[in-house]
This record gives sequence, structure tokens and C-alpha cells, in this order.
Amino acid sequence: MNSFATPDSTFVNHPHYAAALRVFRELKVAAFEVYFAGGCVRDFLLKRPVNDFDLASSAPPEGVQKLFPKTLDIGKKFGVIHVIIDGVTIEVTTFRQDGNYGDGRRPDQVLFSSPQEDAARRDFTINALFFDPDSGKIFDFVDGVKDLDQKIIRAVGDPALRFAEDHLRLLRALRFQAQLGFSIEEKTLQAIDAHFSDVTSVSKERIFQELQKIIGAPFWTIGLSSIFKHGGLPFLKSPDWTLQKNNRFHSGAKFVDSCSKALEKSDLNASETESRKIFLRWYLTLTHLQMTPGQTIELLENYPFGSQLRKSLKEAISVTEKTLIEKPLGFWIERAFQADLHLVLDWIRVGSNPPCSEKMNDRIQQILNRMQSFKVKPKPWIQAADLPPTLKGAQIGTTLQKFYYLQLEGVIQNRDQAFHQLKGEFGNV
Repeated sequence: MNSFATPDSTFVNHPHYAAALRVFRELKVAAFEVYFAGGCVRDFLLKRPVNDFDLASSAPPEGVQKLFPKTLDIGKKFGVIHVIIDGVTIEVTTFRQDGNYGDGRRPDQVLFSSPQEDAARRDFTINALFFDPDSGKIFDFVDGVKDLDQKIIRAVGDPALRFAEDHLRLLRALRFQAQLGFSIEEKTLQAIDAHFSDVTSVSKERIFQELQKIIGAPFWTIGLSSIFKHGGLPFLKSPDWTLQKNNRFHSGAKFVDSCSKALEKSDLNASETESRKIFLRWYLTLTHLQMTPGQTIELLENYPFGSQLRKSLKEAISVTEKTLIEKPLGFWIERAFQADLHLVLDWIRVGSNPPCSEKMNDRIQQILNRMQSFKVKPKPWIQAADLPPTLKGAQIGTTLQKFYYLQLEGVIQNRDQAFHQLKGEFGNV
């Protein structure tokens, strides 16, 4: 069923829209059928920000290359040409039918075809829409507009076949659920449940990209709870996958409940940067794994978390009542500044289930109170140049650390006190 729509200012003022429209118009002038396609159409109909613009056309790859002087043919065998125009890359795909998917990710061969057949080979109805910006017409061959209106994620055609073709679609369905807050149509959901373990055939890097998008999405707890219900985080491949299935996460419902309660009781999401939100959400997710701290650290080392996120998460999962009490207060104050650990400590204090002990709560409150007394991480009052020359090697680092911890803990109140204590310990320096 076809309809008409007018893009809003967010769509037409997108920095890449002019380049996409220029490619569209040049293909049209050359007598090719061409439309905006896929996610950009879905997002403008939902009045969401568009990430990028893709075009679908009757032009064969060679025809696109002849029209535009600067192109990339990385996906040419699949009918995909990247046109570089005005410094912007626009993906142009020839209308196609897909052959068999031998590797569970990409078709072995493609057959160039019509818009109707192109729509029929796509993953979900909401991603199978075409738009002509000149006429304002939406071309909908799979009832995608209806599913958008009803907030439904539905596979195009037979869900089991769609997921057998490309195993990553199993995870993409849950990613769209997390991004859009839509429900998943029943037959599509049944197919996901039946075939979810097939996701392990996909590279861990590609899977991790999808997981990062879920973690960063507005309805992230819903997306992750669906993953938990279907068997766990899919980037834990064999033998981890077997371990994961035998030692499940808490149920998806319990995950959503515990996260919601934690976030309600604290200001963990208030005024935080995007990177901090990602860090905290990964921490909340990893604490639901039935794995030892050592196993979780191994996971962090083996998968592409990125150096800063990995460092922060390793610091966070090292927090136990034993380590909080045994290590100096200054140690934890410094770590809290370096790795956003205060977010985790706040969550342990107000949202952990079962609740933390009174002793652990008091220790965390001490750390957070001291942190709040500083606007930013303070510079040490005692520097290496202030130490006596008799100190060598590791003694220098140990002494500097000791005095900095005393400064953070408030035992030393100012620079004069720091030098007074230094003089008391080492004489005139």
C-alpha cells in the first residue's frame, strides 16, 4: 500500500541530505528508477534523527560508476556502490533478489530485479520502505507503514527463512526493539527464540557492534532482557556459550526490575555523559552474568570493549566488600575519579540485590562524601621534587602515593600541613 509523506526540517536539513538528493536526481535524470530506501525512510516517518541516507535504484553497479566520477565498489558483487559526492558517501544499491546465504551472513549471488522484489528480500517490514522526495510518495510493498503505526517489528515474509539467511538479523531485531521501544510480532519472536543460538556464527566484532547499539539505546533494558530470555549474550562463543546456557543470566524480567529500581533510587542517569551511561549500563549487565570476576575480566580482555571502557569496567568489577575495607580510603577515592567508579559505588549502595551490608554501605558513603568535597580531582600537594634525595626508585612512588591518599582522605588539610608532615618524617627537605 502506497502513501504520501513530507519530510520534516530535521530530515532535509541533515548535513548529508543535499548530497543524497543530488545523487538521487542524477540517477533520475539518467532515466533510472531510484528511491531513498531503508532506515532513513523509517526514521523520517517516525520523526527520528536520520543516521545516513541509502538509495535503491534500477541502475546496475556499472551504470552508477559511469555517472559519478568518484565511487567505491567494495560491495559491487552485491549490487552496492558507494558514491562519494561533496565529501559525503552515499550508498546506492541496485534493486535485487538474493540467492542462497551459504555463510549465514551474505548471499552467494544476487539477481538484479524490481523494487517489489527488493523489498521482499529485506529483513523487517519497517526497513523495506522506499521514498521519492520529488513526489512525496512512500512505496510500501510489505505493510511496513502499518507496522510503524502499530509499533511492531515484523520479519518480511517467513521469519525463519529471513533469520536463516543472515544470522545477525536475530540480534538486529532486538536492537530495533531497544532503539524504538516496539514489540516484536509473535511469529517473528518465535523464530528468534528457535534460532537465537545461530548468532554465534557471526564474528564477535560484528555482534559487539550490535550490542553496543543496544546498550546505548533508549529502551536498552528491554533489548537486553530479550537477549537474556533467549539464552544470554551471544558474543560468548563456544565453549563460553555452553557455559552460558547451563548457567543462565537472571531472567530478563528480573534484569529490568533490578535496573529500574537502581535508577529510580539514584541519579545515575542524570547529567551523565554518553560514555558514562554506556559504562554504567555495561556494568549493570555484566553483574548479571553468573561468572567469577576472573571470567568477567577474561571476557573484557578478549572482546572489543575499547581500552578506556575496558579499564573502567575492570576497576568496577573488582569492587567487593573485602577490597573496599582492606584497601586505603584514598585508594578508592582516586580510583573513583579515574574510572567513573562513583557511579558503580552509588549503584551498589542504593540498588544492589541483595542489598550491601551496613559496613560496605558506610565505606561507600565515606568515599562518595570525600569525592563530593572536591569539584575536580585535586592535584597532589607533594611532588617528586619535594622529596628528600635519599629516597630512591620505588620509595619515591610509595611516598608520593601515601601523601596523596592522606590528602584525599582529609587527614592532611592543606599544603602547609603536607610539608609539615613530610618534614616530620624526613627532616629538612
